[in-house]
Amino acid sequence: MMKLSLFLLLSVVAFAATKPASPSEYDLEEGYFWIPDEQGRLHLVNTNIVPTFFEPIDSNNITFALFTRTNIDNPVYFHPHELDVLIASGLFDTSRPTLFNTHGWTGDGYSVHLIEVKDTLLAKHDFNVINIDWGGPASTFYTQAIQYINPMGDMIGEFINSLSDYYQYDHSQMGIMGHSLGGQLIGRVGYACQGRLAYIIALDPAYPAFSTDILENKLDKSDAQYVQVIHANSGFLGYPDSIGHADFHPNGGVKQTGCGPDIIGTCSHFLIKDMIAESYVNTYLSWRCDSYADFLAGLCEDNETGYWGGWPVDTQSSGDYYLTTNGEPPFIIQ
Repeated sequence: MMKLSLFLLLSVVAFAATKPASPSEYDLEEGYFWIPDEQGRLHLVNTNIVPTFFEPIDSNNITFALFTRTNIDNPVYFHPHELDVLIASGLFDTSRPTLFNTHGWTGDGYSVHLIEVKDTLLAKHDFNVINIDWGGPASTFYTQAIQYINPMGDMIGEFINSLSDYYQYDHSQMGIMGHSLGGQLIGRVGYACQGRLAYIIALDPAYPAFSTDILENKLDKSDAQYVQVIHANSGFLGYPDSIGHADFHPNGGVKQTGCGPDIIGTCSHFLIKDMIAESYVNTYLSWRCDSYADFLAGLCEDNETGYWGGWPVDTQSSGDYYLTTNGEPPFIIQ
């Protein structure tokens, strides 16, 4: 047991010693990442090894939960092939906008940030909130879970298209949010909707195994009318490049305030989930800037501003934006 503990310690130290100075210097040649699950447990993953066999999935592996102000604590559960269940509930209202929200690797529909966003959003605005639970496939080994992204994204997208057709409810009334691996999943959902969704909000979308140049296999700004990306652990667990219409970099987007050394990036990568709910109460005002160094030097004070998260979604901003936050609630610096 002591030998295993020593091995893990030395592995983490070696990782720290080779920590890149910037995301662009991240060497993926070996393909190894320490990836935390939803409980913060670390898994050493070789992203170059792709499973040759995995269990087939169908729409029963995806569960939707509809929340409105009428049933804020009593969701209507249904699968993508059960549009009739949603219709029979009588709770989906086409006069309201709709937010789809989902978790990342090893998460599920009960992930705390999904509940926090639902509660905070509905306290302020009249919405249809549909949380997406893909916890079964998400609980498989990381590289196996990735193999489920495209077929699951297609099934979710097909459901949204059917919802739109039945209710004559335009895609421009709907948006979707996801964290980490869920941030890549929602890109595929948007792709399946032919880029017609009003917006995508990607919270530190996953980087390990997503260095592909094939756009339909990763999030990009063609996946919705407006794609907003919030970077929290850029170049490590989170995607390093600016891939949205607007990319926001709180505290520089690599390491978050209050996270200490954060060698693996777990704290920063997961803290963004805690930060997002606050955006529905106050505004994460950010400044367009060429770099975090320029921002800290005060060179961007007169530049245009934008904000991430919240409602209504800021769909006017474009480019890269920076801000500083607190390391604990309230995160927004007044």
